[in-house]
Amino acid sequence: PEKTYTYSTPIKITSNKRIEARTIVIYSTKNETTTLSGDWVIGDFIKRDKSVNLKLETDYAAQYSASGPNSLIDGVQGGKEFRTGDFQGFWNQDLVVEVNFDSARMLSEIGISCLQDMKSWIFFPSEIQIEISYDGTHFESLPTISTNVSFASNVVNPGIIPSFSSYVGPMKMEFFRKTQKEVAIKKIRIIAKNYGKCPDWHLGAGSNTWIFADELIIR
Repeated sequence: PEKTYTYSTPIKITSNKRIEARTIVIYSTKNETTTLSGDWVIGDFIKRDKSVNLKLETDYAAQYSASGPNSLIDGVQGGKEFRTGDFQGFWNQDLVVEVNFDSARMLSEIGISCLQDMKSWIFFPSEIQIEISYDGTHFESLPTISTNVSFASNVVNPGIIPSFSSYVGPMKMEFFRKTQKEVAIKKIRIIAKNYGKCPDWHLGAGSNTWIFADELIIR
């Protein structure tokens, strides 16, 4: 750790910080003192940019709410385990989200980070539509993203239709498009289409599916 403290009062932070903590238990007898140390636990705390405003037009499931209404812009990303509390889950519906900037800003990439864990009925969106507005009122669309994934690697291959022919383990992907103009953007809208029903080969064939997302890509 950069600095070491013995915790006695709440820690106040005002900027992005990583905090590492562990427990230390000291046993003392007449003859000796024994110290037992626990494992380090690491937490990243990221200060949200309040000039970025998010409007979710889709309700996330109460049990998969992550950090709440601003989770998709809180800077916290998850891994490949959907139970960690880093993802928001959307059941049997498209994920529609709009982001408004207090002041228009230059962006190079826009998209969304999603998880797929097919054994848990969690699928990547079938496609992702990204719309941008330079004035906050009129929108234009970037090329639609088909979530075409080569299951042999973690590389997204735009333009190639995937085949969900067999089960594969959890995968996490960033799906994004590069902006096409060097013009400051005031607002963006992202629509992630629900995959639909579990395919025929799936244990839950015909059942509804989830979208799990942890962060919007705004770079």
